Amino acid sequence: KFVDVDDSIVGVHKLTPSIINELQRKHPPAEPCDGRIILPDTNTIVQPVIFERIGSDTITKCAKNIHGSGGPSRIDAETWKNLICSKAHGAEGSQLAEEIANLTRRLCSEEIPYEYISSLMSCRLVPLKKLDNSVRPVGIGETLRRIISKA
Repeated sequence: KFVDVDDSIVGVHKLTPSIINELQRKHPPAEPCDGRIILPDTNTIVQPVIFERIGSDTITKCAKNIHGSGGPSRIDAETWKNLICSKAHGAEGSQLAEEIANLTRRLCSEEIPYEYISSLMSCRLVPLKKLDNSVRPVGIGETLRRIISKA
């Protein structure tokens, strides 16, 4: 959702103890999942060949079309575009795109423990200020994750 002139967002709150408490209230700890709604564990085998088309060209195209702020690392879309697409970086930009493509293929075809990719999956929580001075929490994920997801 875009924030525009018709929205009730007027800025970003400073991160005070009361704002932190409000964010925690709006995002309580997860509750245990009800086992009745979980599908049976059927490990579907995915053939890695399906994802072989994901290469450096795909990553470069996705990086050119991504926009927005960065997640916890604060590396935004413009920085990733520069790193991957700029001719100023020479072969290193293409090599980076190829390594991101390798990671993307692995994420699609292998079971990778969450602790290995937790930083990639993290979000930065921003407390937006509404007209009535209340808090609207917005999570901003890592730009690299968005590039990988689009590939």
